[in-house]
Parts: sequence; C-alpha cells; structure tokens
Amino acid sequence: MSTSRANVARHIARVATVAIFLVAAGATPALAQDPQPAPVPQCPAGCVPAPPPSPVWTGSAGVGFSVTSGNSDTSNFNISFDAKRDPKTRTVLIFNALYLRATDDDDTTVDRTAFGARIERTLTERVFVFGQLQFLRDRFKEIEYLWAPTGGVGYRLIETPRVSLSTDAGVGLAIEKNTGLEVDTSGALTAGDKLTVKLSPVATITQSYSGLWKMDEFGDSIHAFTAGLAANITARTQIKVELLDTYKTRPTSVGVEKNDVTFLASFVFKIG
Repeated sequence: MSTSRANVARHIARVATVAIFLVAAGATPALAQDPQPAPVPQCPAGCVPAPPPSPVWTGSAGVGFSVTSGNSDTSNFNISFDAKRDPKTRTVLIFNALYLRATDDDDTTVDRTAFGARIERTLTERVFVFGQLQFLRDRFKEIEYLWAPTGGVGYRLIETPRVSLSTDAGVGLAIEKNTGLEVDTSGALTAGDKLTVKLSPVATITQSYSGLWKMDEFGDSIHAFTAGLAANITARTQIKVELLDTYKTRPTSVGVEKNDVTFLASFVFKIG
C-alpha cells in the first residue's frame, strides 16, 4: 500500500473514532436517566371521579327448580339466558332463551322452548330500527316450531337512569309447523313493548309484551306477556320471580287451551 493511501486510511480511522466517541458521550446521559412516567391526571378537591367504563357484554343466566309431594307429585324446571352487546355506539345486539318443563304425577304438563336474537340501530335519541329472529316450540300448544324473522322501527318513550320504556312494530314472515299439519308460511306483523323500573339499587321490575299476527289470516295470532321482579343478593347474584302468559287465538285442535300462565322463581347469576 502506498504512503498516501496509508495516510488517508489513518485519517479516516481517526475521524471514525472521534465520531463514535462523540455519539457515545452524547447518548450516555440520556441512557443514565430513569424514564419519567406519564403524569397521572389528578382529581381536584371536591370533584367526583369518573365511573369505570361499562362492560361491552352484559347478561344473566338463571335456573329454577321446585318439587311438591303429597296429594300430587309435581316438579317444575326452568333455564333462562340473556345477553346484550353494547359497545356504546349506535348498534346493540340482544339475545335471550328460555326452557320450561313441568310434570304432575309423572305426566308432563309444560314443555316449551323459546329464544330470540335481535339487532338494534339507533337513528336518533328516541328512534331506532331493528331486525330480529324469534323461535318457539310448545309441545302442549302443538307448535312443533314457529320461526319469525322480522324487522321494523321502535321508539323510546322514556329513557332515564331509573325508568326505560320502549315500543316497536315490525313486518316479516311467520313459518309455523303444527302437529299433524303442513308447514304454514305467511307474512307477519309484530308489535311489542319493554319496560324496566329500578325501584332501588337492588330491586328492579321488568315487563314485556310481544305479539305476532299472520297477514293471510289476521285472526291467527300469538301473544306473550311477561312481568317480573328481581332482587340482588350480591353484586353478581339475584333472585327473580316472573309471570309468563302465552296466548294463541287459534289453537290447532279443540283440546288445546288458548291461554297458558306460568309462574317462575329462579336463581340468577349476572354476567358483565
């Protein structure tokens, strides 16, 4: 290697060494400092701290069972479930299910399954639209299945921290299969309401109604009314009593009663 090339190499090495030293010297104080945590907002004296964010999913699961013996042996069993997904936007998902079974002297007297799925989209402070799917199977009303996909519009009549009341109406289909009969498919109209009243921090009254009318035979309709009272035991558990009334205007046969009334008592575990 020539002398000039060696001098250039030595010069480059010296410059690189000085540059590395300066970079290291400048970085060392920054690395030596402890990272500073982000400032925590302080609540001034007298202010009320903001409540924690509400969970996206809420709901409950309940079970009830009763047995009597003596002049007659009876038993009643029910399972219920409901869930709501509310991310505090305009769209809410609601699910519910109920299974009832009762026997009297080993004869089954109630055997009913129902569930529903619903999506609601808020348009204004009061008005919302919805789509829903409802299912019912009731052995003693001779309903093997009743599917009702419908959609419509609703209105919130009252919406306060203590009381909420809404009503809705919709249109869609009713697909019903009764024992011994062919499947009947018809257009359908629906109407309903839902009421919740918080009597206290631990007690709540609920009421709901839903009705479905077949378009091709308007006199053929089915109605469900529910009223209940729930009382908290702990933050996660409660006792709930409910009255369920199911009414079908045109039973499938003479021996089938139009009206069925059921009283339920359940132990409920709250979710969310």
